[in-house]
Amino acid sequence: MARARNIKPGFFSNELLVDLPAFDRLAFIGLWCLADREGRLEDRVKRIKIELFPCDDYDVNAGLSRLAAAGFITRYQVAGHSVIEIVNFQKHQSPHGSEKDSLLPDADGYLTVHERKKNVVVTGSNRKVLVSEREFNVNEPLEPVNPPFDNALIPDCGILNPDSLNQESKALGVSDETPADRDSDQPGNQESGDQSAKPAKAYSDEFEAFWREYPRRHRASPKPEAWKKWQARLKSGVSPHDLITAATNYRLEQESFGKLGTEFVKQPSTFLGAGEHWTPYVGTQPALKSQGPQASAVLSVPKHSQEMYPNDRF
Repeated sequence: MARARNIKPGFFSNELLVDLPAFDRLAFIGLWCLADREGRLEDRVKRIKIELFPCDDYDVNAGLSRLAAAGFITRYQVAGHSVIEIVNFQKHQSPHGSEKDSLLPDADGYLTVHERKKNVVVTGSNRKVLVSEREFNVNEPLEPVNPPFDNALIPDCGILNPDSLNQESKALGVSDETPADRDSDQPGNQESGDQSAKPAKAYSDEFEAFWREYPRRHRASPKPEAWKKWQARLKSGVSPHDLITAATNYRLEQESFGKLGTEFVKQPSTFLGAGEHWTPYVGTQPALKSQGPQASAVLSVPKHSQEMYPNDRF
């Protein structure tokens, strides 16, 4: 899958690159986006042409040869597969922590396997695994560009160009959670030997409305735990409408702060818990009150009525 990469001014002043044709330099940038976290991609000229130059009359193979001759890439074969490796990719690049490990081996036939914690690469913890011809099976890394769900222009890596630059700070991990994942959990009995156990009742419509309104976190939240807290609040006399309103206002607040999809959003079970984190959000819109100078001027306009214009006719 193609990924967003960074480019900085030093790229344009590199003395070796400026001697190459403009399309070669553009192809070099495009290779960064097609490469995996180790800076490798399959040497498939037609696929690269489709990905990077679908509407241009450009000889990709000749351009790759010129880039290789200038020392910017290497082209080699391992276990019958052709591979392109971008020179100094890791030196100038900080791949996103959640990027998958490379499926392509280096020139010596080794794959790099990273240790991970919560789907994020642990810095400095990787090992080399030898790939035999029989075991080597490459999935196609060159797929149509699918931008991230939030913003494809947000950089997820460091600079890649032949000039020596300091490595950027390591990127934080993100979750692949989707709304479908959030709604997929259903309360039910755990697996047991009792085949006659009856399935648990589905969530109520009011709780589903609350779940849809509640702001998204950086990883999936346990829905059954929130369901238990929801039932406890209803037993204590709280109105479902108040809880749904609180979820809506809390989401508006987190959206105004730019915290949607982050770890700063409370767990739904915590929000509904005994600490009554939800109570300040009932019947108000705290997001609009706490935005400060960044609040939209449109949201601050008072409602207009005829009493505000006694001398005008409508």
